[in-house]
Amino acid sequence: MKPKTFIILVLIGFPLKVFAYLDPGTGNALFAFVLAIFGSMLYLLKNLFYKARILFRGGRATEVVVCDILLFSEGKKYWSTFKPIVG
Repeated sequence: MKPKTFIILVLIGFPLKVFAYLDPGTGNALFAFVLAIFGSMLYLLKNLFYKARILFRGGRATEVVVCDILLFSEGKKYWSTFKPIVG
């Protein structure tokens, strides 16, 4: 690519004045979207890393125990709420 062609493409692609408006609601949605994509990619890479580690070590993944009910409480003051469920 010739230098003159490159400069013209850069000037067309990056104008000096931009007239645009991005309202706060749209900006918030775009930020949440980008953050969700980043988090999903990070989670995907973490899972791929662990699967590759298991594959290269020649082992199998450990079995996961699935519980029917899991309760999380902030303290003993909620025991009266959870007691009928736990039995």
